[in-house]
Amino acid sequence: MADELIVFDLTGIEEMDRVLRDLGPRIARQVAGRSVKAGAEVVAERARELAPKDTEALADSITVVKGRRAQSDEVLYNIGFEPPTSRRAHLTEFGAEGSPAKPFMRPAMDEKAGAALDAMGEKMAQGMEREAAKLAGERRSRRR
Repeated sequence: MADELIVFDLTGIEEMDRVLRDLGPRIARQVAGRSVKAGAEVVAERARELAPKDTEALADSITVVKGRRAQSDEVLYNIGFEPPTSRRAHLTEFGAEGSPAKPFMRPAMDEKAGAALDAMGEKMAQGMEREAAKLAGERRSRRR
């Protein structure tokens, strides 16, 4: 029995291989950016909660902004501030002469890093499933 050759007849292996090869670039384009944005939104929401309340303008100005890395096609999402608050938000975070620091961005990142990674993972998994289903459907349509 140990010397018996077991043979499996698998169909669709070439098709699955093509889908998996196509899935990589598709995920990079379609899914990765959305995943990073989901993580950034978790941190931004906590930063809004922690921002000093002496004026609502600071918390209201916190935003997640899509950008690109210089000399690259890489899409990033930055947590930033809308004008005119953007010109003075760092003074609240780090302080200035005669004005003590009131950190809110760094504590938000420290507190929510794990939750941000979880949100990114969930969004990535959802996107991978969606893109794999699209590719599989496209492949089936072409075979008909």
